Amino acid sequence: MKKRNALCAAGVVLYAIAFSAMLELGWRTSYIWSFVDENASAWSALRFALSKDTGMVCIGLALGLILAGALYLLFLRVRVWWTIRLRRKTVSIGAAPLVLVLVIAVTAVVAAGAYRENSRYQAERDHTLKLRRMLASEKKIIHACGEITGPDGEVYDYTNSREALEQTLSKGAHFVEIDFAFTSDKKLVCIHNWKKDFVKADGTMVESAATWEEFTKGSILGFFSTMTLEDLVQILQDHPDVYIVMDVKAAEMLRGYRYMAKFLSGKYPDMLPRMIPQFYHASQYEYLYGCGYRTMIFSLYRSGVWEYSYSALDGIIKRKLLLGVTFRQRYLHGGREGEQVPDDLLQRVLSSRNPVYVHTIDDPDDQQEAYGMGVTAVYTNLTGGK
Repeated sequence: MKKRNALCAAGVVLYAIAFSAMLELGWRTSYIWSFVDENASAWSALRFALSKDTGMVCIGLALGLILAGALYLLFLRVRVWWTIRLRRKTVSIGAAPLVLVLVIAVTAVVAAGAYRENSRYQAERDHTLKLRRMLASEKKIIHACGEITGPDGEVYDYTNSREALEQTLSKGAHFVEIDFAFTSDKKLVCIHNWKKDFVKADGTMVESAATWEEFTKGSILGFFSTMTLEDLVQILQDHPDVYIVMDVKAAEMLRGYRYMAKFLSGKYPDMLPRMIPQFYHASQYEYLYGCGYRTMIFSLYRSGVWEYSYSALDGIIKRKLLLGVTFRQRYLHGGREGEQVPDDLLQRVLSSRNPVYVHTIDDPDDQQEAYGMGVTAVYTNLTGGK
């Protein structure tokens, strides 16, 4: 009797441990795998969970003990039967078998969920880690397609023009940031500021967004070619190892990212993984994930002071897989007076094992200082050198 009870108790404990492990891997997939090495095993992930996510592990153990304990008590101690009449036959069903079936079903659902989540997450994670490695090697994201010299001899930035992009790609860049905005007839195009940058075909400037047709016939600053989404896709098809970091004006951001995802999903689904949206509030992550984006950058460019707290930052940088976190150059030194940027903001992000990207730095000495502080890559207008 004692031997049987001991075996049953051991079985209950083992079941609880297995149930907790499956629950942990299923519910906290991104949190765990974001912190383990690229080629780590499931055992490495569980060891991390035991040391860093003990609360969730304990919840899983408790639920597993309850399920296994209930099965043990009902199966061995309780003799309850229900009689059901099916047509001319009478069938007796015991409580213990019912509980056994229930426990097996619950376990199967949890196990299937854990397997599905980890398989899906691993595929997404592999792509993001690949881009992390590329950025760590290249150390730069070319800002607004990069600087370009105009026919007047002046150097221009923020053009988001075809010529600037082609020049940047000819120099071997793999990550290019592009600004996007809507035309007046609600089509997304590559431009930073309608009033400052766009010139109509007749040479006049505009006060607000032009139509898509006007945009295709006009120019940037009077001499650079405009880029529609079709133009951009055409260029990217000729450069399969190039990725676009997207920047859409705050008021149009979510609508712009949704438009891009819908446009690419319908015509060029292989292009969507090459688009990297930047989002500014943790709550926007789930929306973008629902649009189909899997590799994203969390930018603190427009974040509120409350979003720099440990709890707010941890909620996104430790629990979601990100390509990295971007902030201003001055944030490396605590920001301006009154900005209330934590002095240890850089270390907070680095401790989460997220890469840090800083914008916009053109001075080579400032770039080297940033790299020395642990920054992975900088946004820059300059396409040559590091």
